[in-house]
Amino acid sequence: EQDNNPSNGPEPIEWQVLDVTGGDLLLMSVYGLDTKPYNDSYRWVTWKESTIRQWLNGEFFRTAFTQEERVLIKKVSLNTADNPTYGTSGGGMAKDRVTLLSLEEAGTYLLETKYRRTKPTAYAKAQGAATHGTGNGSWWLRTAGFDAARAAYMNEMGKVDEYGTVGTDTDKMVRPVIRLEVISDFSGDLSALRAGDHFTFGSYE
Repeated sequence: EQDNNPSNGPEPIEWQVLDVTGGDLLLMSVYGLDTKPYNDSYRWVTWKESTIRQWLNGEFFRTAFTQEERVLIKKVSLNTADNPTYGTSGGGMAKDRVTLLSLEEAGTYLLETKYRRTKPTAYAKAQGAATHGTGNGSWWLRTAGFDAARAAYMNEMGKVDEYGTVGTDTDKMVRPVIRLEVISDFSGDLSALRAGDHFTFGSYE
């Protein structure tokens, strides 16, 4: 649900193209779709053990995309590097269909502040997304923070917080990231998309 009105069904998810590589599209949701803790309990975890990873690749993946859409979302091995300032372990490689940006990826793909500042959907706001009067919310990155009980995030002003906050915080938004395989006989005009473009794919209820 995005408009916070369950009676009218799910709304299409709007994505921004971060990168185009070999015909694959790297996508991130334009809006903060929901609020979730990075991890349900206060303890030291890496991205591999986090409950937000389980939710993204489980419930979210199953409910946001049709079977036809799921086959286009690639399962990709990604490295989560150690925190560059504090040296906290990132946990290394993990293979996911849905993920979050790392600190390094945010620095690579989101060069302009306007792409880092993100509004919550009406549903995410109702779930407690903190905007601090700016209209924008802060959103999780998958990189660990000062220690492994914390995770880095992007604040409402579009600035990275490498120190991070405790993973049990419930006011941080989720901006899912997927890599979409463009198949011409199914996707049609998706092959013409370029970095920075927006389009809808899947839906969230």
